[in-house]
Amino acid sequence: MFGVFDQRKDLPYGVVLTINAPLQPMQRVALFEDPLDQMLRHNGYGVVAGGTTALNPGGDVARTEIELSLVEATDLVLSEIKQKLEALGIPVGSRMRCLAGEFSIEIGVFEGITLYLRECEVGAQFVCDGLNNLLQESGRVFGFKDDLPESVFYLYGSCELSLRRSVLNFLQCHGLRDKARIGVIN
Repeated sequence: MFGVFDQRKDLPYGVVLTINAPLQPMQRVALFEDPLDQMLRHNGYGVVAGGTTALNPGGDVARTEIELSLVEATDLVLSEIKQKLEALGIPVGSRMRCLAGEFSIEIGVFEGITLYLRECEVGAQFVCDGLNNLLQESGRVFGFKDDLPESVFYLYGSCELSLRRSVLNFLQCHGLRDKARIGVIN
């Protein structure tokens, strides 16, 4: 990744992706940066130049961004980047904008919900794995925060209502319904 910064200087178009999801750095890289960088390099469009995860004073993720350095920012290149991000499940409310201010495009296909689970004896990783197995292609857990007394799971999928039903079924099957509440990520 260190070679990327040398390449950035030679690429004229800076684009920032603001992802509407509270992703930790490792999740941001695995879910979006690495697959997008592979596509950009393969097509000769540029590179992923870096990413940031800004925290609020309480320690929660406030903003997630990825910076791209592109050879050119044509309609074709931007359209292919958008298609790739949507194939990866980028959340609704995300944005792609040029650092020079030439454009700002709203992107996103996945809707999000937040599952709050109190006193989870089965463990946050068990819940995360179980939800991902249940959701399969319709969505996935983008990440979780395992804090006592409450764990928080960030789930995204093509339909918020479908996500909610799947989560409620999972909670009912594992006797966790009374310890949970669900919110919508805007």
